[in-house]
Amino acid sequence: MVNTPSNPTGRVLEKHQSKQIAEVAENSDTLLVSDEVYHRLTFGKTHYSPPAFTDNSVIIGSVSKNHAMTGWRVGWVIADEDAVTEFAKASRALTASPPKISQQAAIEALEDYSHVEEMRSEYEKRRDLVVERMNRLDWDFVLPEGAIYAFPEVGRDSWDFCLEMVEKGVAMVPGEPFGPESNQNVRICFGAATVKELEKGFDILEEEL
Repeated sequence: MVNTPSNPTGRVLEKHQSKQIAEVAENSDTLLVSDEVYHRLTFGKTHYSPPAFTDNSVIIGSVSKNHAMTGWRVGWVIADEDAVTEFAKASRALTASPPKISQQAAIEALEDYSHVEEMRSEYEKRRDLVVERMNRLDWDFVLPEGAIYAFPEVGRDSWDFCLEMVEKGVAMVPGEPFGPESNQNVRICFGAATVKELEKGFDILEEEL
């Protein structure tokens, strides 16, 4: 499974990386699943879909992130006919169909992408602010190139750090659930918070650290 842009780091695969991953999947007869729910939310980078380089693949998409419709629960799978048939069987057993109002809202969203660019541009401004403030804290991090997250290393146990900071009014996600090697990282989401709220949160962090 590939996720680009990535949650939690915001990294975007380069074209040659996407192609190499596709070649590995093709040569090993491994199904490549590409999670592309953030594919329109990139900052100065081009999104290259790994499945563009192999037919042995599945693309997962959604209106959740690109159209800010988290909670509407509308998504899709792009795959060959046999795979889609099997997915449909599993879906019927595990979930009900999304409400009609969600489906109609998704259709409207997918017919006009102008709002997506407005939103992407705003996210990029917030990303730039978050990067500036993380640099002021002297945190190590990978530059977020897409999605709506930053994943800095804070030099402490992520659970302890997040629990301490939430008491001060700053909510972040511990890095440990993303893998034990990330236990000193935290995920900062700049998708929902305004610039003013982000500034306030980092002001608190600077006061406490």
